[in-house]
Amino acid sequence: LSVKSPPWSVWRDLRRLRQRHVDVVHAPSTNDLLLARGPRPKGAVLIRSVHPPRSPRSSLPRADAYTVPAVAEASRLAGRKVQVLPPLVDPRFQPAENRESLRAELGLTGSPLIGMVSTFQPSRRHALGIAAFAQLRRTSVQARLVLVGDGALMEPIRQQVRESGLEERVTFAGYQQGDAFVRWLQALDEVWLLGLGNDWSGRAAAQARACGVRVVAVGEGALPALADVRVGQLTPEAVAGASRSQERGRVELPSNRRIAEDVLTL
Repeated sequence: LSVKSPPWSVWRDLRRLRQRHVDVVHAPSTNDLLLARGPRPKGAVLIRSVHPPRSPRSSLPRADAYTVPAVAEASRLAGRKVQVLPPLVDPRFQPAENRESLRAELGLTGSPLIGMVSTFQPSRRHALGIAAFAQLRRTSVQARLVLVGDGALMEPIRQQVRESGLEERVTFAGYQQGDAFVRWLQALDEVWLLGLGNDWSGRAAAQARACGVRVVAVGEGALPALADVRVGQLTPEAVAGASRSQERGRVELPSNRRIAEDVLTL
């Protein structure tokens, strides 16, 4: 439902909703939830999926139940029926059969091979990643950083790479999707997730783990539960130190079947 709809369009949407014969009405935003609370089909349950951390608050409109991306968000909805909804991971995300061969196909060299996989926007902290990589190369001169994605900040990040003298050690892979994205992720030794987007579920961390890739992440959303090592401070030194630690965490990803069954139970 559009937040920009005029009143008559809102009324038409609500009439259409009321006439549906459904068991569940899903509201992915507060605007949807407010509108759906009144005219929902008789007997239907209303579920609100909560994503960014600003959403769980005392004034959040009531629903029959809520899904959240992380345990920390569930605690902010005490007294309501809440379920943590982990990110679904496509079965294509699995360790590469031959990582060295894959790297050769992609033209990648260096060790460790580190990646950042996200849109180039402020919340993802690519500038911090470049500064941390410069720190890491003081002790790991053969390291390479692969940046997968595109976005508004790509050119400023390219400029930072040039000014840092890292052009020969940083690869801009561009936007990748489908099988191509899987291949780039499979080629990595580790991935740095230094910030999240709107869904707050840390899907890229789960995808990386499924591919056998080590995860270094900040403490946002679901990332702490998916990371091998957590970055304690948002500084280049802390990120580089977390990478050097080589810690490996034991995380068991739930199957998509189990996630589906839990949702149906809710």
